Amino acid sequence: MDNTVRSQLFRKIIDNDLCSKCGTCIGVCPVNAICYDSNKDIPIISPNAECINCNRCYASCPGQGFEYRKEKKDREVLVGSPLLFAETYAKDETIRKNGTSGGSVTALLAYLLDLRIIDKAVVLSLGESDRPNINILSSSNEISQSHQQSKYYSAPLNLAIKDILSSEEKWAVVGLPCHIQGINKAIKTIPSLKDRIVIKLGLFCGYTVSKEAPLALRRYLGSDLNSRLLGWRKGEYPGYVTFEHNHDIRKMLIYDAYCIMNVFYANERCFYCIDGTNQFADLSFGDIHTFGNKSNVTIVYSEKGKELLQDAEKYIHVEVFDKTDKRYSCVDGIIQAKRIKGLYNIRLKRGGVPINDICFSDIKESLSPKGRMFLWIQRTLTNVVRKKYILEILEKKPKLQMIIGRYIYTYPSRVLALRGLRYIRSKLRK
Repeated sequence: MDNTVRSQLFRKIIDNDLCSKCGTCIGVCPVNAICYDSNKDIPIISPNAECINCNRCYASCPGQGFEYRKEKKDREVLVGSPLLFAETYAKDETIRKNGTSGGSVTALLAYLLDLRIIDKAVVLSLGESDRPNINILSSSNEISQSHQQSKYYSAPLNLAIKDILSSEEKWAVVGLPCHIQGINKAIKTIPSLKDRIVIKLGLFCGYTVSKEAPLALRRYLGSDLNSRLLGWRKGEYPGYVTFEHNHDIRKMLIYDAYCIMNVFYANERCFYCIDGTNQFADLSFGDIHTFGNKSNVTIVYSEKGKELLQDAEKYIHVEVFDKTDKRYSCVDGIIQAKRIKGLYNIRLKRGGVPINDICFSDIKESLSPKGRMFLWIQRTLTNVVRKKYILEILEKKPKLQMIIGRYIYTYPSRVLALRGLRYIRSKLRK
């Protein structure tokens, strides 16, 4: 039996479907003993290198847990320890227009690169295929529309840690919570990373999805399976998942797409993630969904982030607000969707998920018995329809898949549990 640290990572995390697909384990490995399988979208054991038991991979893996309370003793249970909340947007109208919402992250990257506060930035871009590309930017002139807007597909962004370690330059990283957590854990095992990564810009995150998700959306829209993905949130806010094949454009509202993407194809590890607001970034950015503004809601988590927001006034508009403001509701929404659901899903797993040092009792006052019942029903239904044999049936009936996905994703706001269960059973029997 292989008793290396690398094998421990695979036995406890990857084989148990707890990999967040962030790429940290590969980025920190000094001997390339782990590589990434782009077909399966998971790390695999490299056949050409032996593990040296340095423990970097396992110690840096966000999938095996993150000690929230140990990191910040004064951390608020639900939202972290924010210094301030703000509505922000890029002052450059082109950047603001091309962004998913306010273009704030792009504007800040332009500021950091123009003033040479950083030498390089690690970002994702929309590529020719569904899978996003990992790009390293050296100047603001390299920023394009493909670097803007949301990418819901899982991406091993932290493969770039190898590039960061091989240079003496100053870097910024734009990532999801799993990416930022992986970097923070990697800094503990490789302290030199702290001097190289000078700013971490985080993005709010609900779920990332597997490669099957865009295929399912194509089937539902009746688009060619080889059609090109033009964008996950293209067009008028809040945006449309858009495909093009031989000048035939097919699109669907992103909120409708969630009913298929998040129920059937969200990565399993995402159901146990409790950090929707990216608490360990310096600055974190999301949408002000409720109000349809072309703006970001921004949470400042560090003094470094606060200083950056103040200094970049020529590039970005900032309007500070507090928790009493109606704009805070979008922050509360991601808390409900991730922190509370995530903790409850961990509880349902009954100790099978090594996640964090926050126990369910920390938020028990946030969930009534009725609320816990609703979460249990929603999670149970999700588990059922994600079973391979049921999913194969539903993928042949995309309209039915959408109906069932909508029932589950919006439960209990649109349908009573009994009615939903009866409807699903009757359709599957046909």
